[in-house]
Amino acid sequence: MDVEDRSAEESKDRIDSGTEKIQNTKLHYLNSKEIYHQKLKSLGLITFGKRYSIFCPVDQQACLDHDRREGEGVKPVETICYKLKYGGIIYLIRVKDPSTISSNPTIVAFKNAKWTSFTIEDKKYDELINLEGMELIDFEIPAKLKHDGDYDNPDWKGSTKDCIDALYASSDTKDKLYDSLDWIHKWGKS
Repeated sequence: MDVEDRSAEESKDRIDSGTEKIQNTKLHYLNSKEIYHQKLKSLGLITFGKRYSIFCPVDQQACLDHDRREGEGVKPVETICYKLKYGGIIYLIRVKDPSTISSNPTIVAFKNAKWTSFTIEDKKYDELINLEGMELIDFEIPAKLKHDGDYDNPDWKGSTKDCIDALYASSDTKDKLYDSLDWIHKWGKS
């Protein structure tokens, strides 16, 4: 065997051993990954069947995003509801932004609008309630906070200071809020 053949055979052996090392590394990685997965599953940190998904009524099964015939990209949406008690019944009203309800607790109803609540089961629906907007006009929602009154009242200022103390905010923010209470003292009845 001459020198060229020997060097070619040695380089082939080195390539084979390098490939074997890579395969061993991959195998070790996969085994360790499987061990960690089994350990997490035994601790109850990984569960099966807890993924939120969309139910397809055509196939009668949960479908993944890529399985749908139509409505590609549809995902579950968080819905924010506001509770309205009217006539002894509590209604859930869907709101886009919860700050609109907390800052202005007024619900506007159109005279000619109709609200119907129903349940759907087997392509039939049972009507639970049918309200016309006229029935909700002049209905006042009791406000928890009043926007008028004597802001110079010591009781009001004390409860406001308690609220500021309970806030999770920086000391700089709290100082500015305390300063605004002193500013309100000057304009107490505005």
